Amino acid sequence: MQNYLKTATRPKRKALIVLLIGIALMAIYVFGIVFLNTIPAWKTQTTAWIDAEPLRALGTLLGVGLGIFLLGVLCITRGLVLYHTNVPKTKNPLPKQTLVKDLLAINNPKTAYTVTQDGDILRVTFKIAEAKWYVLFGKAGMKKHYQLTIRLDEKNHTVSGIETMRTMNWSASIPRAARIGSFWRGGSFFDAQIAVAYGIKDINPFTVGQLYNYKYHTNTIRFPVINAVLKNGWTFKPAPFSVRLGI
Repeated sequence: MQNYLKTATRPKRKALIVLLIGIALMAIYVFGIVFLNTIPAWKTQTTAWIDAEPLRALGTLLGVGLGIFLLGVLCITRGLVLYHTNVPKTKNPLPKQTLVKDLLAINNPKTAYTVTQDGDILRVTFKIAEAKWYVLFGKAGMKKHYQLTIRLDEKNHTVSGIETMRTMNWSASIPRAARIGSFWRGGSFFDAQIAVAYGIKDINPFTVGQLYNYKYHTNTIRFPVINAVLKNGWTFKPAPFSVRLGI
């Protein structure tokens, strides 16, 4: 499989500028709360203004403070998204049907993950519902359930993705992914987990050896998805806090 991530680019310069703006706004917000109130002249004028026009003064102060804070958070979030956005080298995106076909082609009976489609939304997750795999995951001590949900935007030829991680609960060897504690892992790398076990393989003849050796990493899901997106000339970007993906 050709690695299109090697030729893809990320708008890191633009991301850095937006991040710096966000950090500057947050610094202004903290300065306004912590330091301005310690300046006698400012404190005197602010107190007099509040005494004269309490509703207007408090409304203005809260509005300005909240506005600076939200704008700072927005800029920082936007900067992180830009930093983790993969832009394809080609400028000739292929049709959505071709991209969907390539994404669904990732499905393979021998792989531990599967791709399902629901309109413009596709979900890629480990096969914890299949007996063959949940037994293996249980033996390997799998404690987290990872899922990548993507949404296709045909107009802008962009694929937005949200990554979730849920704690696994094992009951009678049946896995359950708890919704409590799920969180977004947009663009970050989750540590690989490797499981190797040795024990009695057979009684007659008596043999001891390796029972299983399985390695899973979220990149085993992330890489083929992003690679298929870039191969078709589409852009892949994380979508933190998005409610459109139905999560």
